[in-house]
Amino acid sequence: MLVGLGFAQKPATPRPYGPRQKLPMMMRSLTSMLSRRFEREDGQALIEYALLLALVAIVSIGVLNALGVDIKNLLNQVSTRMSQVSNP
Repeated sequence: MLVGLGFAQKPATPRPYGPRQKLPMMMRSLTSMLSRRFEREDGQALIEYALLLALVAIVSIGVLNALGVDIKNLLNQVSTRMSQVSNP
């Protein structure tokens, strides 16, 4: 502005927030909130433990399904042999 030529500079008056001013402010707050959320590592260990537990459960179910018939036959053999033994 031309302050040196005798023109006075208007004091800056705060303008009310309109829709155009609110959007960048909301975007900044949203991006800062998201960046803080992704920087935190609190729940990361919990998710890793949950994935490990799920993997162990899936493997154990698969092993039990594969060995289930063999275990059933073994338990039936043990049962028949125990029933053949006489009780004194």
